[in-house]
Amino acid sequence: LLDIQLSLRIPEAMAALVLPLKVATANQRGLRSPAGPSIATASCRLRWPCSASTAMAGALVAGLRRGSPRLPRPSRAKVTVAAVPQVTLFTKPGCTLCDKAVAQLKETTQPFELSTVNIEAPGNESWKSRYWCDIPVFHINGAFWAKHRLDAEDVEASLSAAHAGTFAARDGEPDSRQQAAECGDDCNCGGECCEGH
Repeated sequence: LLDIQLSLRIPEAMAALVLPLKVATANQRGLRSPAGPSIATASCRLRWPCSASTAMAGALVAGLRRGSPRLPRPSRAKVTVAAVPQVTLFTKPGCTLCDKAVAQLKETTQPFELSTVNIEAPGNESWKSRYWCDIPVFHINGAFWAKHRLDAEDVEASLSAAHAGTFAARDGEPDSRQQAAECGDDCNCGGECCEGH
């Protein structure tokens, strides 16, 4: 014969399942049934072989004693917010080509943020020496994108790529530092220094 001793303190909500078993076994021993408004103690002595109902009750109590399995906590979904492409326009006062390029840019359906750099403003001498022959010049996320003018299809494709994080700097970034050194700030060449740029 196999003796199995089961003892467990369980919540009141489960007391109704095991209380008849407790009362029956307590009466057999001449014991009083437990009292208490919210806590019940289940105790029984089973002998092997036992009836199916008794075995099921014992398995229930044993399962409660081991503790119910914890439900997995709901995971917090990670939301990735794509960065809005940062477009930089290198310009100067009175640049009509810059105005036309910006008008073309604003027709896009893609989101973007536009900032401007006045190449003639103090502190921007480096940009002026590079781009003075080629404005407007555009960057996307700090990488060279376009100069002189914008194409509608290229605007859509480039901003879409930037939104997806796949935009790469384009070839052909202008650099007029050599011409700037030869021409000087007071050059009156009428644009001849910029030919080919």
